[in-house]
Amino acid sequence: MATQDDETGREGAEGGRTVAWCVAEELGLDIPRPYQSNEFQDGKKVGVIKSARIGNNSIKIPKGLYSRIDHGLIAVEAVKDVFEVYSVTKAEMDRTNPKEPGADTQWGFQANRLIAGKTPIAKVQLVEHRIELYWPVGKRERDEFYALWATEKKEERLAEIPPGSRILFYETDTDSHKEEQGTKTAFAAGTLTDRLREKPESFVDANGKRWWETRLVKLSSWTEPKKGVPLSEIRRITGMDNLKMRQGPYPIFPKHFREISKLLGDGTAPASRTAASLLFNRGHL
Repeated sequence: MATQDDETGREGAEGGRTVAWCVAEELGLDIPRPYQSNEFQDGKKVGVIKSARIGNNSIKIPKGLYSRIDHGLIAVEAVKDVFEVYSVTKAEMDRTNPKEPGADTQWGFQANRLIAGKTPIAKVQLVEHRIELYWPVGKRERDEFYALWATEKKEERLAEIPPGSRILFYETDTDSHKEEQGTKTAFAAGTLTDRLREKPESFVDANGKRWWETRLVKLSSWTEPKKGVPLSEIRRITGMDNLKMRQGPYPIFPKHFREISKLLGDGTAPASRTAASLLFNRGHL
């Protein structure tokens, strides 16, 4: 079982990845190993995308990765869920005199020193792409909205997902992590809203754990659960052969979300750069 430190560390790593994926998506960069590092290839140059949230000025880069890169993209949160992206060369990083932050496997940097005097090359709105488990209660029919469920320990984390994020629903008959148990199919995809029903539902699962309906997702693609995308296909698309469904939400790369959503019968994959996002990044919004 994961300790609290393990859980906090995992959530922190996932948070950094989702920011990096949004930056890569907006700038048209490819992260070839999206679940291992935020390293990207830009022509013949190798770079890394790192981020600093409001209230956290520290950036860490593994020494092995640092030895390979030519430059970095530093995404600094200007206002909640909006990041200004700065380009920094390896030589500029070296000049800030990186330190070992309590471990000899990483170099530590101060974001404000890396970007001092620089102009951002882009503004990026954070939109997370997530897998969420859904425990069916009552009828299983298409509804305009589907719910995100939370336990008492997960409510805060669920509330932190930015509105407008994309959610992919998995249906499961149990919250067991064992691969052979439960129905493991994706059956719906949509956009996270701030809307809640007037009387949110709750239920108790087979293990006696109570779940509350906390957020709603406006559906854009849906199929009958029995005709959904199986876990084996999700593994092929994401390249994660060992992916096992666990209590969500679980971050996935935007291009994987689009592919899975299309398979659900939507017909057309959502655009990666909408007119609104283009206007936002040109400073019109």
